[in-house]
Amino acid sequence: MAKIENSKPKSSSDGYKRVLGNAQLATLITKVHSTSISNGSELENMIQSLAEQKDMLLKNADNLDDLGTENSVYLIPKKVVQNSKLIGSNIQEPDFLILVLNGKKKNCHIIELKDGDMFDTKKASGEKYNLESFQNHIASKIAFTTSIHICCFNQNNKEN
Repeated sequence: MAKIENSKPKSSSDGYKRVLGNAQLATLITKVHSTSISNGSELENMIQSLAEQKDMLLKNADNLDDLGTENSVYLIPKKVVQNSKLIGSNIQEPDFLILVLNGKKKNCHIIELKDGDMFDTKKASGEKYNLESFQNHIASKIAFTTSIHICCFNQNNKEN
């Protein structure tokens, strides 16, 4: 888990300083924000590492038809999606694609991963829009049914 003491924010805390009127508090808030983002990146890396250990990590997303129909699950991380010839350049990629092959059924789960579970309506609308845009873009290019999901990793209650 990322810690505030190890935080090295890329941006200054000037905006927080103007709002709070206190440079030290502004620096702390900036470090908290940076640490929160680092936790999300760390979570993505942990999931990728586990998928790689279980031989479920795909490092190329251009030949998905070659996966066959054997019962299996694969994880495709954002960087692999970004480098894929399937995607193109003007589309926001999700954090992960999870491919589930079960006989002739092939499902592609389009995943946006969140470390937390609280975000405002404007941000939620944007996330949904990006996921739907990606789904619309990729659905005709792959032989998989597609679905979108926002995974709020540290939320135990699906209804929340």
